[in-house]
Amino acid sequence: MDGTSIRIPEFRQYETIPFQVTFVEPSAADPLASYSLLDISNSTLTVSLNDTLDDATPLAEATGGDWSKDTSQNYFRGELVVNTSAMNTYVDAASKALYFQIELVDGTGRSRAYTELTTIKQSVTQVATSSPDPAKEYYTKDESTGLFRGTRFGNGEQLTLVSPDGTHERILGIDNDGNLINFLI
Repeated sequence: MDGTSIRIPEFRQYETIPFQVTFVEPSAADPLASYSLLDISNSTLTVSLNDTLDDATPLAEATGGDWSKDTSQNYFRGELVVNTSAMNTYVDAASKALYFQIELVDGTGRSRAYTELTTIKQSVTQVATSSPDPAKEYYTKDESTGLFRGTRFGNGEQLTLVSPDGTHERILGIDNDGNLINFLI
């Protein structure tokens, strides 16, 4: 890293966050002005979130096999799943600070490429929440409009009410002079 500050956004409980990670190193030709992509052919990647440093069991972690590697473009691509039982217990009922860390592993050596303090916040809904319920059937707006009359009818329209046994009808409306139309049939 060249000392440029990178700001990691806040995370949300239950998220699955996609990442594409590329490592660069100063160019041999002009180390102060340019960078080249780091060869990752013999490397693996670990990305983790944890409440403390130097902990063997992070709250959320994506390691070697969780990442696909494109050695022609020199990047790792994968997802960090934040929805773990350890993370959900940690977040509890409030926003919490935690460490975000990226490690490049080459052979037996680990290289911490980036560590930053960030925040995780509660989610608006829980993962099991589904709205609306896909197992139920709901009317569309057009279906509802066709089935249920509004409280205001169009010009000249009248309301017909039918008795439960269907033997009587009452027609309600209003004429152009504002007089009530009320017929019993």
